[in-house]
Amino acid sequence: MDITKQNRSLIITIVVLVIINIAALLLLWLGKPRHDNLRDTENIGDEKVRIQEMLKEELGFSSEQTEKFLKLRENHHKKSIR
Repeated sequence: MDITKQNRSLIITIVVLVIINIAALLLLWLGKPRHDNLRDTENIGDEKVRIQEMLKEELGFSSEQTEKFLKLRENHHKKSIR
């Protein structure tokens, strides 16, 4: 293989790798799921209700257990914000 064919194959390989990198970055940036209302303060009550329902239905928690869990969750969240 002479030097021009080697250079050409290297250039083609580099171009392909750059295109793959750009495509991967675009997928990371544009393909990210939207989390619109996760931190919205208006929906905090709704979030608690959803969590309580999930804990009762899927894990079989009692009302007392869900209340304790939510209190622990709030305390942990407050401590982690500091």
